Amino acid sequence: MVRVKINGEQELSDIGTINTMADLVELIKAQIDPDSIITSLVLEGKELSDADWRVPLSVQGDAMLEVTTGSKEDYVSERLSQAGGYLEQIAEQLQVSAQLFRQGSNEDANNSFSQSMDDLKAFFNWYSAVLQVLAETAEQDVNSYSEKITPILQISEEIVQHQLHQSWILMADVIDGKLVPHLEEIRSFCLSLQSKYCEQ
Repeated sequence: MVRVKINGEQELSDIGTINTMADLVELIKAQIDPDSIITSLVLEGKELSDADWRVPLSVQGDAMLEVTTGSKEDYVSERLSQAGGYLEQIAEQLQVSAQLFRQGSNEDANNSFSQSMDDLKAFFNWYSAVLQVLAETAEQDVNSYSEKITPILQISEEIVQHQLHQSWILMADVIDGKLVPHLEEIRSFCLSLQSKYCEQ
């Protein structure tokens, strides 16, 4: 049975008949200060993976789940301050992909591009979750963010069409000429939210 430690002290010893990680997290939320938020979940020294959320809790055996909580303000501030750096890394990797396409290293380029897009999707999901914490006080900013990421779908569709036709140079042109510049726009927007909501 998974054991739970909250903020290095309080132990949640009786988790009853809970079968999934999601249900366990809901139980933990009910135990912590209502003004706090879970800021990290570490299972046996590692951040929870997608697989940890999907498998039955019993698969984890006698593992320790360490839960850290904090204020919503601190949670949002820390993550908003990380966003610009993450987007910068993804944009740089996309530029590497485009360069590989131009050099004719198509297999490496496709692998690099695929990983970059997976990272970008993960970033969008992560950042949306962060903004949901702000939703009540920042509805307009949340909506603006949604509008900023909508063009990515259209750009991605254009890239997919070039990929299907194996038009690698055209694909590289769209990555460099449209996708990366648009990510820079989103990054600027993220930096503006950081300035707006993070404590100076």
